[in-house]
Amino acid sequence: TMKPDVSVVIVSDYAAGGAKTWNDLRRLFNALSKQDYKGQAEFLLCENADLNGKIPLDLVDLLPGLRMVLVEESASYELKNAGMQAARADLAVILDVSERHERKS
Repeated sequence: TMKPDVSVVIVSDYAAGGAKTWNDLRRLFNALSKQDYKGQAEFLLCENADLNGKIPLDLVDLLPGLRMVLVEESASYELKNAGMQAARADLAVILDVSERHERKS
């Protein structure tokens, strides 16, 4: 396969494996899948290996070509480093899906 133009490394370690995390990732993946970028992008979801088999299967369907990077570590920096090492493009972007805090009006 050809080398992608950009690698998008996705990390979410604040509540890994929880329903809120999976829903946040669903929203992100839906948004990423609707981008009109014409080049080739690869998407890597970096998670702790303990979540292997627990990641909802529909996440992979939402973002075609999603690659899972499963590592023994669970801290944010370790997950990001693993994703960057797995990235194939010369240009890489890290998306850190952090816990959102609702604003009060």
